[in-house]
Amino acid sequence: MRILRINTRTRTFAFESASPLGGLGGRALTARIIATEVVPDSHPLSAANRLVLAAGILSGTSAASSGRISVGAKSPLTGGMKESNAGGQFARHMARLGLRAIIIEDKPESPAAPCILHISAHSVEFRDAAELSGLRSYAAQERLCALYGPHAVSALIGPAGEQCLKAATIQFSDSDGLPSRAAGCGGMGAVMGSKGIKAIVLNDDGDEHAPVADPEAFRAARREWAGILHDQPAPDAASPSFGTAALADLLGLSNHEEPRHRIEPFEGASRICGETLAEAIDAHGASTRRGCHSGCVIQCSRIFTDANGAFVTSGHPHETIWRFGADLLIGDLDIVARMDRACDELGLDSLEMARTLAIAMEAGLIMWGDGPAALRMLLRVDADEQLGRMLGNGAAFAAAAFGVTRLPSLDTLRIAKGDPRAAKKRERIHPAAGPASTDTTVASIASDDTLGHDPHIATAAADSLGLCIFVAFAVMRDPRGLPCMARMLTALTGSEWTEERLKALGADCLSDERNFNERAGADAGAATDAHHHSVATDGTPWRKNQ
Repeated sequence: MRILRINTRTRTFAFESASPLGGLGGRALTARIIATEVVPDSHPLSAANRLVLAAGILSGTSAASSGRISVGAKSPLTGGMKESNAGGQFARHMARLGLRAIIIEDKPESPAAPCILHISAHSVEFRDAAELSGLRSYAAQERLCALYGPHAVSALIGPAGEQCLKAATIQFSDSDGLPSRAAGCGGMGAVMGSKGIKAIVLNDDGDEHAPVADPEAFRAARREWAGILHDQPAPDAASPSFGTAALADLLGLSNHEEPRHRIEPFEGASRICGETLAEAIDAHGASTRRGCHSGCVIQCSRIFTDANGAFVTSGHPHETIWRFGADLLIGDLDIVARMDRACDELGLDSLEMARTLAIAMEAGLIMWGDGPAALRMLLRVDADEQLGRMLGNGAAFAAAAFGVTRLPSLDTLRIAKGDPRAAKKRERIHPAAGPASTDTTVASIASDDTLGHDPHIATAAADSLGLCIFVAFAVMRDPRGLPCMARMLTALTGSEWTEERLKALGADCLSDERNFNERAGADAGAATDAHHHSVATDGTPWRKNQ
């Protein structure tokens, strides 16, 4: 496998061997590259930062649920290292091109029209993208399909990324060619925008599958792996029917969600739960079973249409539904879906923006529960005007601007789900995890039985292999999980993998992230905020009227 290094100032590129990086992939690879190549106290939007897109070690193979892409950089939101991963087709196609990672470095010397990077197996084309400048994600993807074919596999930014706003995402195209899969957390879209890149398109001239050292042994191991995932109890089993919204009740969000940051449960919970979502999708004639990438056996995604059958969004997870719904007192799935679509269109992290809108409501800019007003305010980010930029820079920035002195975030990064005190294990994870792992680690510890596995290490290892977060449940609850993963990797790579090596992969990844963040001073929050009102980092954030 190879590393592709792209310099956006000189518009040059070079293919390098991935061997010096020890066979790392996904989150472990992004962490190692950022830790070794980025000066910890550099500005996140400066030429010194790197944007790394890394495929998992299993990416491009037929292993179930192995198509996640990892994106890493020094975060403009936290001031430390941040990894965000997404579904879509990008990781699979990277592997088919023989690429383990793409490193984007430097930045244009002067502001100019953004460019498109068109990557093939042996070259990179830099194409001026003035015609895409300012376009929302779906319109930009349509234009990319016109330029590169109807099935263009892309990573792109929306208007928020072009403005380098801290809540900006990178949107990845899914199996339907829609830019619905977001690397949302940490402002990765802002870093991509600072490099002068509107979109990255992968050419379809690679091999059908990544090379496998022992095909017969790999086929046997991946069949066992698919069986392990299939055998898992809820929430995994519930996900195809209700999506990740099924996790709302299972994680206690319906009883412990904090509408308006207060202690009472949301009375409209039944109007936005997984069962209601499934009923609405069925009534609209849409799809309730969908994978976020090829080879997904869990299929927790779905397509949401309006009452007339017109596509609205796909893949909106339980965090998005509950943040835009319960936390804002909006008990209307149609409005929530339109807000999720607006985030995809503008290239904004839906969880960060839900928290930001809650801050705006707390400040009295709009009323609690007013869904149409919240949607209108969200769309103001597209206007590139003062209020829009305040909102697009996230909850901590907005709180400082609006005079809200306490906010539900850790080190300027929003908390992914409901009140962590609803479950003691989830409560412990937030202060310990730090800015690098707020999303994935919290979800991984919903199970009471982890077979002694450290959930931080398990999720870091899964992220490094390119595996879906639901895989962490299998690893921690099923004694067959880690041994089967090790056999798959041994058959794939030709080198011996053991349970201990897998655990070391996750532990070393966490060590790289933690050491970089300590050197960057990330525990003090984002250094670029002049008047940041931070919550305490030695415990779980506030609740009003507690």
